Amino acid sequence: MESKKIIAIVAVVIVVVAAVAIAVSMSGNNKDSDATSGTSIIGRVNTDGSGIFVKEGVDGSNYATISTTEPSSDEYYLGEDGCYVVFNKEAWGGSVFGVPATSSIQYIQLGEVASCMGLNYQQYVAGQSTNADTLYYIAGVTTYDRFVSTLTSSPAMVGAIVWEPQYSVAILAGCDKVALTNEMFPGHTCCIIGASNSYLANHSDETVRFLAAYVETVTKMNEVITAGSGSDYEYLIQVAMDNVAMTGTDAEKRAAIESAFELVVYTYADGTGSDPLSDLKSDIASLAVSLYDAGAMRYNYSDLGFSSATELANKFVDSSYMVSALAYTKQSSYETANITVAVIGGDIHQLAIHYGIALGIFSDYGINVTLSSQSAGPAVYTVIHNGNADIGFLGAPPMTINAMNDKAISA
Repeated sequence: MESKKIIAIVAVVIVVVAAVAIAVSMSGNNKDSDATSGTSIIGRVNTDGSGIFVKEGVDGSNYATISTTEPSSDEYYLGEDGCYVVFNKEAWGGSVFGVPATSSIQYIQLGEVASCMGLNYQQYVAGQSTNADTLYYIAGVTTYDRFVSTLTSSPAMVGAIVWEPQYSVAILAGCDKVALTNEMFPGHTCCIIGASNSYLANHSDETVRFLAAYVETVTKMNEVITAGSGSDYEYLIQVAMDNVAMTGTDAEKRAAIESAFELVVYTYADGTGSDPLSDLKSDIASLAVSLYDAGAMRYNYSDLGFSSATELANKFVDSSYMVSALAYTKQSSYETANITVAVIGGDIHQLAIHYGIALGIFSDYGINVTLSSQSAGPAVYTVIHNGNADIGFLGAPPMTINAMNDKAISA
């Protein structure tokens, strides 16, 4: 099988299309938007940082192995450049795995695993018989604890694909690794920074200052993670322990956080060139096509007035604020601006916003950040779209699905 990137996902057989298409669009607003009533993507948050595991007592290598050489054409695999995840179709067929939600990047990635092996991809109902030509999923498995509790009603579930630090929590609890998203889809788009167009139109300077502070925060945090020790590192660990949701002792939490640091790639853009979000635009264009083909959206790019998915992505992803932020020079004093930022509560992918607040970096740019904690990406989108938050951190799929379903992007 040909190696593929997650953003090049092809449509797989999805039986529960209605559940995907309806559940992810929470506001139900179908009115066309104008330049100030829609939403835009203005930056990245992270790439990579999730993994597939199987429960204790199950051998992960029965499901996948890692090869440093490109597999033959009759093998099923994902990956590139000397790291290939080779799948055993016989093990996957008929298996049941948990996913966080049907609007999550992890759900899409598991679907791509099914697709590359030619398997159907369907929701599992507790107690049903399974077929060898289908990979089944159970939605709502957001944490390792939720995985354990779901096993009570669905003992057929063999594993899950989850974000960090929940993947590391599972491995430390005795589960076995199948594969990392870093290995299957290196550099894949995960969380992004979204914003209300009405806020952007009226607060351009504040948006640039916010992004400049975020760039400084991510740069500092990556340096501290790379150092791996010292007082700055200990402070970052404490910030993570205070803001990342997980159970266990302090020692167990620390171990999971440090393991997650090895997988999550914190970022803000694709580079510092003339268009620092050029790769993100390509990813969003591919998502706009594949998610519509998979039945996750009511409208495609042409329904929204665009001639191509690329044209839609170029409108949806606004690089101008990041361009200005990367060139921004911090001033000696500011009049304080208040910004409400919606985040997914307890998500280590979004740790940098908490770290920047704790260090006072946003304050240095005259930005007072009020966090609005939400349960998942669709909820973050909703508060941005409804005007209850100015900026939000959420996954690229729920941002794209909801914005297109709401017609919050228009040509």
